Amino acid sequence: MDGKPTPAVYTYGDKVDGDITVKANDTALTEGQDYTLTYSYQPFVTGANTQPVAAGTDYDPAQVFGDNIPAAGLYVVTASAKGSYTGSGTFVFLVQQRNLEDGMLEAIGGETYTGEKIEPGVTVSYAGAGADNLIAAEDYTVAYQDNINAGTAKATVTAKA
Repeated sequence: MDGKPTPAVYTYGDKVDGDITVKANDTALTEGQDYTLTYSYQPFVTGANTQPVAAGTDYDPAQVFGDNIPAAGLYVVTASAKGSYTGSGTFVFLVQQRNLEDGMLEAIGGETYTGEKIEPGVTVSYAGAGADNLIAAEDYTVAYQDNINAGTAKATVTAKA
C-alpha cells in the first residue's frame, strides 16, 4: 500500500488537504472494499478548550481536514488492507501551535475618559487558508495597564498554553 506524498507539518490555521489515496503498486484501491481508515489524535496540551478528543482515540476526519483543524497536535491516519490485499500504511502529520505576533492584533480605537477602568475588546486573527481567521478569546488572556486616566493605555495579549 502506498501513500500520496503530502506535507507532514502544518501550523494551526493552515489548510490541510484531506484527500487520501491508497494504492497497491499503481492501482488505486477503494475504501471500504480494499482497505479501512482509522484516525487518532494526540494533543499538545489538555483542557476543555484545547482538546477536541481524548489523547490517542479515534477522531472524525471531517473535524480536521480543510479549514477545520480544531487544535494543534499529532494526527495519525492508518490504512489497513482487507479483502484481496494485505498490509497497512500509516501517515502522521503534525499541526504546530501558532505563535502570537504583533501583526495579529487589531488596533484598538480611541476611548472617552470615564474615571473608571476601560477594557475594550481585543481581536486577534491570523492569515491562513486564504482568509483572515479569528482566534477564540478562550485561547488567550488580556492584561490592561494605565487604563483609568487620560493618556495611552496598554493591552497585553498572552496565548494560553
